[in-house]
Amino acid sequence: MHVPLPQPAEVLGLCYNPTAHAQPDHSNPEIHINLSILKPLTTAIKDIGTTLERLTPSLEDEAAEVVAFQVQSKLGVSLHFTRIFVDSREVDLYASAGDLWVAVEAATRLGVKLVTEVDEKVDLISQHRPDLVGKRLIKAAYTVVPLQDAVEEAKNKGVWVLTWREELTPLVIHSTGPSSHNP
Repeated sequence: MHVPLPQPAEVLGLCYNPTAHAQPDHSNPEIHINLSILKPLTTAIKDIGTTLERLTPSLEDEAAEVVAFQVQSKLGVSLHFTRIFVDSREVDLYASAGDLWVAVEAATRLGVKLVTEVDEKVDLISQHRPDLVGKRLIKAAYTVVPLQDAVEEAKNKGVWVLTWREELTPLVIHSTGPSSHNP
């Protein structure tokens, strides 16, 4: 028994009407879209997106977990990361404990621009929020896809680059001088 499969236009609710014409000379056929089928499809796509977001940790969540674990393992310091805004600019992750403060930028792809952005965010915090600055600083970047030139730039600038499985540059603790920061 042969069952005919629906054509793609039928599945999407598209109907070709050869008798409908956009111009009087009958040279342009119209395609009518059955809009009633689009609303449930749009809703279903939005629901799938929402479910996927709930099931998948964000890159920043993953970065916070990995960096906190590594700092705890290496230094014995427990950190709780949060997103902060300084002078209307977002810093992906910030944490402090005692005289140590950590600034992290997270991106799927690590380029030289992100390494520069880590330094810019550290300067921004230092200038506009000195209450968040401790005596010791860890500058870090978390990524999924590291570009080699960016890893070299990070190494030169003392930015600790991590992925979920490895450290691509060494951990450097920078001295930021005396501070009035009291956790």
